[in-house]
Amino acid sequence: MNMTNTVRNKKIAVLLLLSFIFIKCNTYKMEMHLKGGKSQAIENCIIDYYHTNKKYIKEYDSFYIRFMDDKKSNFYHINILPQRNKISIRKKHNIGSIVTDEFFPTNYKHYNYKLFIWYDEDKALQRDVLDALDKNKLLDSIWLRYDLGIYKDDWDNPGKYPYPPTVSIDETIEGVDYLICKNKIKNYRKKRKGVFRPYDNNLPKPKCN
Repeated sequence: MNMTNTVRNKKIAVLLLLSFIFIKCNTYKMEMHLKGGKSQAIENCIIDYYHTNKKYIKEYDSFYIRFMDDKKSNFYHINILPQRNKISIRKKHNIGSIVTDEFFPTNYKHYNYKLFIWYDEDKALQRDVLDALDKNKLLDSIWLRYDLGIYKDDWDNPGKYPYPPTVSIDETIEGVDYLICKNKIKNYRKKRKGVFRPYDNNLPKPKCN
């Protein structure tokens, strides 16, 4: 075999390897929905997030999704962030009723053993959501016990009853914002940003036509 053939074969081998890596890295996109509404758009973002944020996927088991829909826009705006804080159930959170607290999740999806939760304004609270939160050790009932009078503020015996969980914010955690086309939900652009950065309107826009 002459030198020319050796070089050619090496180039072919490199191209084949790169092609294999590219195909393997993008196989997950075959799972995505081509059509659908907000639920399918959220699922597409979950799939992308899981496969492109290995650091957080390894470190956390639960993730919170914030879904935003400007009716005048051609895009859904979806934010995904690791969930660290407890979620407090209150007396007002009744199974079978619509929850008005946008930070209390009423919908969820398990994907590859990870839990993704979000507030769905059109879905009544169901038992399976609470079970999913409880299984992932996210659900807290201390506030509910105060609401029901099981626990009481006892000024004479401070510390007699447990304090409600506090909310902590890790400034080092980054979220991912997605803009996803309403008419072509497989088309999206995304941007990483810190947890303290506000939800902005300067996200890169995907092509929807």
